Amino acid sequence: MRVAAHDTGNPDAGSRARRWCAFVVPHEGVDGESAVEGLREALTAALGRAMAPRAVHVVAALPETRNGKVLRRVAHASSLRTAPGDLSSLEDAAVLAR
Repeated sequence: MRVAAHDTGNPDAGSRARRWCAFVVPHEGVDGESAVEGLREALTAALGRAMAPRAVHVVAALPETRNGKVLRRVAHASSLRTAPGDLSSLEDAAVLAR
């Protein structure tokens, strides 16, 4: 399973509360819903309810650079429906359409 997470807190609101969102790519043959449930349980046990992700999205692929690094900034922009900025290092632009 591949996972990327980001803080969806609103810095303009002055809130210091974290609201995590996670994007999950389950292994082939693994049910997405069971992967989400297992991830939530594991993160809640490890981090506590306050730091566990509020939302977990199952996706086909994560936006990555040619070196295989996850572009969390692009995933974050996608979840907020904002412009992702510079995409010149993105390996596969088709990931954004999925």
